[in-house]
Amino acid sequence: MLTRDTDKVLSLLLMRFDLYPNSAIPVAEAWLAKRSDRSWDDLAQFIIEDRVVYEGGVLIDQPLQQQQKKNFQRIYRGRLL
Repeated sequence: MLTRDTDKVLSLLLMRFDLYPNSAIPVAEAWLAKRSDRSWDDLAQFIIEDRVVYEGGVLIDQPLQQQQKKNFQRIYRGRLL
């Protein structure tokens, strides 16, 4: 049975990496198996903070020095805010 934290992770993996639940569950479980001190909620937070990336069929922790803040320009109705 899926918990709320599990649902959150699966939703984030779908939105962020276009991974559907049937393929996202094994990916997330493999990440969690390597990190026994982490939970589904921790994984959700890592995805939100861009601290993990999906490459080669696995989730990979992104080194802290590569976690750069993205410069987004806020635009409303074609005008820069």
